[in-house]
Formats: sequence, C-alpha cells, structure tokens
Amino acid sequence: MQFVCKSCNKSAFIRVKHNLNSLCDECRKERKDYLEEMAESFPCLKLGSFEKEGIDFSLLESPSPSYSTKFSLYKKTIVPGKNTYVLGKGAYGEVWLVKNKITKQLYALKVIPRTNLANTQQRKNVKHEIEIQQRINHRNIIKVYDTFSDKENIYIVMEYADNGNLFYYIRKHKRLTEQEAFKFFVQIACAVNFLHKNSLLHRDIKPENILITKNGTAKLCDFGCCTYCDEMIGRYRKSIMK
Repeated sequence: MQFVCKSCNKSAFIRVKHNLNSLCDECRKERKDYLEEMAESFPCLKLGSFEKEGIDFSLLESPSPSYSTKFSLYKKTIVPGKNTYVLGKGAYGEVWLVKNKITKQLYALKVIPRTNLANTQQRKNVKHEIEIQQRINHRNIIKVYDTFSDKENIYIVMEYADNGNLFYYIRKHKRLTEQEAFKFFVQIACAVNFLHKNSLLHRDIKPENILITKNGTAKLCDFGCCTYCDEMIGRYRKSIMK
C-alpha cells in the first residue's frame, strides 16, 4: 500500500493496512539514530520508568476497604503564608495540603466528590488521570503515591510542590533569569521526551500545569487530557489499559 511519509512527505510502500501516518524506512532509521545520539549526549533523558501492569479502579465504583486506615494517616495542614489547607481547586474537586502523621512528610491530597462525576465521561477522565500517573515514575513529573475512597469522595495522594505552579511563580518573581528559565525548559523537555518515548501525549502543557518544588525542580502535572498514541496504526486512544 502506498502512503506519504509524515516526515519527508515522500511516497512509500508499506504492507500494514492502517499505517498511513507513519514514517518511511529511511526517516525511521534517521530518527532512531538521532534518539540514540541524544540519549548519549543527555543522560537525563534516560531517566524514568513506566509500569505496564494494570491497576484496580474499583475505588471509582465503591469505597476502598482500607479507606479508614489510610485516611487516618493524613492530617490537614495550613499552607505556608495562607490561612487555609486548600492548595487549589480544579474541575472535579479540591487539592489539600496534608501531612503524614508517621513520617511527617507533606503531600498534596486531591479530593474528588463523587457528585462531580455524574456522567460516564467524567468518571473516565478521572480514571484515566489516575491510571497514567500511577504508572509514571520520573523526576520531572508529579508522582501519584496512593488512591482510596469513601462513599462521598475519591482521594489521590500526590507529591507536594512547595513553590506552587509556574504561572504564580513567574507572577511572584516578576520575571525569570535566563539561567532559571533555561533550567525549567530543559526539565519540562525531559518530561515530555519521557512521555513521548512511552507513546503518551500530555495535550495540556501550560504554566498552570507545571509545578515547582522547594529546590527549584519543575514537574509536569494534570494528566486529565493525556492520551495514548499508537504510531504504528496512526490512531489515538483515550485509554491505555489492556
């Protein structure tokens, strides 16, 4: 079957029926060589892992059996400089600052009321966000540590970034130095490179979805719009569950 290579726009032949948006053999080899060269030049691009195993999402349908035990581990904590424990609000719920009573470690706890997940698509969006972030382990992507639920809410325990999102960070500091802007750019590029290597497209990268930690590390968050791209058949799938 004839198709047009999406890189060089030359006509090429391929046996796979649905591979209409892929690369010709020459461009595929060129891209492979380039990625290998980049990996050698920038070791940070090799960091991160993506778990392929499935995740149990029964918590979206019914309360977690271990809810009371897990929830009792966390205590609401006032956000530094504010008179509230609420870090922010999103489309589906709030994010609280909490502290683990045993380890004293701070976490961001996303609280999603079940009443905000009235239709099937809303439940799928939340399910999809949890599904992807629990599988990802990368220093420039916010980590999801645990999920549980009760009759009223779904809870997602996430990594806490002390300095908030990049939008407010820039507004607070008025402007970034060239060195700091470059550092953030490289870190986010590493996160995006990691996602693309694992056939994931974030699709909602903006300053509000980039969080800054206390030590100045940029981390990508909010994977509600993320989708899986299967290049070999030129299709996008909203779910990556097998």
